[in-house]
Amino acid sequence: GIRHQMHKTTDSKVAKSLREENAKLTKQYIQEFSLTSSQEESRL
Repeated sequence: GIRHQMHKTTDSKVAKSLREENAKLTKQYIQEFSLTSSQEESRL
């Protein structure tokens, strides 16, 4: 019924924001990682 439909919508919204949050964190992690590795290389 309608309640089920609303529930599905909420679920997909939550899933979407979780994915976006994950993407942000991943991007941040990659940036920090490449920063550290380039600093390590310049120290050599």
